[in-house]
Amino acid sequence: MVQRRPKAPYNWLRIGGAATVAAAGIGLICYIAWTSCSSNPERQGEEKNSKKTSKTIVVTNTISCQKEISWGDLLEKDVVLLVPPGVSFLENPQDELSLHYKIIRCNKMAGLWSCVRHLRKDQLLYVAGEIAEDIPEDIPRYVKRVTALETNEQVRTSLS
Repeated sequence: MVQRRPKAPYNWLRIGGAATVAAAGIGLICYIAWTSCSSNPERQGEEKNSKKTSKTIVVTNTISCQKEISWGDLLEKDVVLLVPPGVSFLENPQDELSLHYKIIRCNKMAGLWSCVRHLRKDQLLYVAGEIAEDIPEDIPRYVKRVTALETNEQVRTSLS
C-alpha cells in the first residue's frame, strides 16, 4: 500500500509565494507610478520658474537716495538690505515698515561681509566705488552672483 503525504504544508507555501509575488508586483507598480509623476518635465519646469532669485543688497548712499524705489514692495520679495557704517537709511521708525527685520545695520565692514557669508543669497548687489573696502576674496563662494552696479540706471533696473 502506498502511503499518502498530507497536502496542507504545500498549500501554505503556494499561498505564501503567491502573496509575496503579488506584494512585490504592487510595490513595483507604485514605484513606477511615483517616479513617472516626479520626473514629469512640465512639472519640473514650473518648479524652476517659480523659484525667484534671492538678493542681498548693500545699501550705499546712491541706493539710499533713490526716490523711485518702493522699499516696502522690494522687501516683500526674498531680499535683505545690509546698511554699512556711515550710511543713513530709513532712520525714522515709521519708515521701516513691518519688514524691518530684513534691514540689517552693520557697525563694521567685517560684520557686513559676515552677514553676506551667512545669508548665502543667490545675488549680491552693491554700487562699485562706494564701499570703503574691497570685497573679500571668499565672497563668491557664498553668493552665486556678485553684481557691481555702475550707473543710476543700473541701480534702478536691478532694484525694481
